[in-house]
Parts: sequence; structure tokens; C-alpha cells
Amino acid sequence: MSKYLSQTLSQFINRLTYQDLPADVIHWVKMNLLDSLGICLYAGDMPWSKIVVDQIRELGGKEECTIIGYQKKTSRLYAALANGTFAHGLEFDNAHWSHVHPGPPTISAALSIAERQKRSGKDLLVSIAAGFEVAVSIGKAVFPSHRYRGFHPTATIGTFGAAAAAGKLMKLNDDQMVNCIGLAGTQAAGLNEWIHSGDMSKRIHAGKAAMNGVLAALWAEKGLTGPISVFEGGDGFFKAYADQADHHYIEDIGKQFDLINIMIKPYATCADFHGAIRLVLQLQKDHHLKAEDIEKVWIGADTISKKYDSKELETLLHAQMHYSVTIAIVLLEADGFIDAFLKRYQDPKVKELAERIDIVVDPEVDKAFPQKWGVKVEITTKDGKQYRGSEEDRPKMSEEEVKNKFRRLAQKRLDTKGIESIIESVDHLENVGNLSELIVLLRPSGRRKPSH
Repeated sequence: MSKYLSQTLSQFINRLTYQDLPADVIHWVKMNLLDSLGICLYAGDMPWSKIVVDQIRELGGKEECTIIGYQKKTSRLYAALANGTFAHGLEFDNAHWSHVHPGPPTISAALSIAERQKRSGKDLLVSIAAGFEVAVSIGKAVFPSHRYRGFHPTATIGTFGAAAAAGKLMKLNDDQMVNCIGLAGTQAAGLNEWIHSGDMSKRIHAGKAAMNGVLAALWAEKGLTGPISVFEGGDGFFKAYADQADHHYIEDIGKQFDLINIMIKPYATCADFHGAIRLVLQLQKDHHLKAEDIEKVWIGADTISKKYDSKELETLLHAQMHYSVTIAIVLLEADGFIDAFLKRYQDPKVKELAERIDIVVDPEVDKAFPQKWGVKVEITTKDGKQYRGSEEDRPKMSEEEVKNKFRRLAQKRLDTKGIESIIESVDHLENVGNLSELIVLLRPSGRRKPSH
């Protein structure tokens, strides 16, 4: 009998070692980890985050794992839920072209288990790498039909990445890992209807994926079984969640590390919009354009990005996930950081400008997508001048840009000393023998910025 895909993933996860990771892969895992920690520190008091934390306090649970930015500990499951919610709750988390955001589910699940089991920095890095590769391999296998059918890949596929990382840290054997993957698949859930309603359900998707991944690993360790044919079975993930699936992305896992292609976001909005944001900001800067000078903006995008084209603006999520209003806010604020969206999402000037922004499918851009995230932009001013820009693919954030993003986010909760201590710890994570050395820095007692 041929090997099932869950067995292929199980063997990849369990045989991956720190020594297998090239230097650039280790570096990029560190950058993704630091980025996620910064988002968590900023997002812990957002409305949806507070609801999750308040519910955790009400439910109780064994105090064994840290909720980032909070003093009181909670259970492995609830820590993964809270931290995953924080990490995905700003639209600032990492993204892959398959529309999976692997960071929040994978990292949150890994941190929970690593802290509970006192794992090393190397253990954490290799578990995150394994989870990332599992998530993006599944994401590529079902892209784009999974997305077209209304599923949110971060919620559904993120569960597999979380389970892989948790199971790796728990040292599940091959059979247990197969069960872990199967149990992750049967819990995978998450709909994209939030795009239209602008509700809070998306905010908790990664947290739930992280929690379900940890639960899958805990169950598998105890002997609970899951479907070995979870992907290719007659009623498996591929059949239920996609119109077509390409098995070879999973079959080829480990031949190269695709996680180095995961994008860390410079802007707090849908990753599909980032090229257009970069271009309008550059044109605005180069030609000293003010939002009130602009008559019309034309954006040539890909087919999937066009699906996010809406002028509706009732909630913060609409502002971050509706293409036209996102660009309007960026032009009004000359910035794409989270603060710009929090400040402007209820401003009627945004809606007025968004009405003059057209998103169209450009054949050249669409043909290159998704391997390349290109875009074209044309701004027409009220005096008839036109300014154009284009890019063929997204640039990668530099190490210093990632660290500066972390500093800007973390300063909401920590002082400079605490911020730099976390950066230093992540930079040298392979030398950390017990993750508690990093985790303690994420509980801001004595490091919280004084209120003014």
C-alpha cells in the first residue's frame, strides 16, 4: 500500500532536526517569531482579545502557560487560544501566497507546549519550522479552490501547522503524529464570511486553530486515533474543502524550505494589498501629493485581490480588508501602520475617497499570481496630472525593518530595556536552554510603560 500523506508529513516532522535547518531558514524563523511576539504585545487589549482573556479567566484552568503581556498564567489550551488570537488580531501577521498565515497558529501552539515542557530554543525553532512547512505545503495543495469555496486557510490549515509544532515538541512517535494530523483535520474550521460582515470572528480564527492543534497533539499522545487518510480519503480534507488538490506539494515536503517565502507584513492589512500600499506611499512622497489633491486612483490587481474590493466601511476589519478603503486610509494618513486604521476607520473622508478608487483585474498581474504578487497603480490628481508605478513581486522586509516594527509595537507595553532584551533573546535563541528565559520577558511586570 502506498504511503498516506499524513504518514509523509509525520515522518517529515519527526525526522526534522535543528541541524537540517539552513542558516537563512533559522534566521527567518527567528524574525517571524519576533514579529509575532510584537503583535501579541500590542494586541492584548484589543476588544476581541479582552473578550477571550475574560472568558479564560471565567473558565479557569491549570496555571502553566503564559498569556503574552499578562501576569496570570493559564492552561496550555487557553494560552494557545489567547496568544493565537492576539497574533492574528491586527491583520499584521505573516502570510504565504497560499493565503495561509502560518505564524499565529504555529507559534502560539509551539510557545504553549515549549513553556509547559521546558524545551530549549533550538526545540522551539525546529518545531516552528516544521509547523510552517506543513501548513504551507497543505495550503499550496488546495490553493486557490479552498479559498474560493469560502474557507479561511489560516483557520483551517493553520490547525495542521499548530498540531505539527505541538506534536514535535511533545516528541510524538510516527503513529501518534499521524493521529495528531488526522485529529487536526477533523477539527479544521473557519469561514470567510467576515469579509462581508466585518465581524470579530476572523480575529479568533488563529487562536482557535492553535488551541485545536494543541488539543490534537494531547489527544494523540493519550492514544486517541484520527483518520490516516485525512487528506486523500473519500470524505477527507481534499474532498470536503477543495474542488481540486495537488498532492505533490505534500509529497515533496522537505525537499526545500518554503518558509523563507513567508511574508512578514510592513502594513496592518491584507497582504494582497501591500504592493499597492507601497506604491501609493512612494508616489505620494515623491510627488508631494495630498489626499485632497487626488481625483482618482486606478489599481491593476489579481483576481483574488479583486474579491476584496468593497467600499463598505462599518468596522475596523472592513478598513483593513476592503481594498479601496484600505488605500484611502493609507493616502489620508500617509502610513499603513495599525494606528492609521484605528484612527481613521470611522472617518467619513475615507468612504468619500474610496469611491474614487477603482480595483481592476490586470491580465499581466493575474497571470503571474500567486507565485508573484505584482500590482500596478495610477494616481490622477484634480489638476489632471497622472503618476504611475508598478512592481512585479513583493520585497522582503530586512532584519532591521522587522526589528523596528517589533519595537514600535512592543513599546505599547514595555520599556526600552524590556524590548531590547526580547530582541537579544530571539537573536540568540539557539543558546537558550529553557524557553522560560524568553517567556518571562513577555510578562511585563516591572517593564510596563508608565501611564501618562
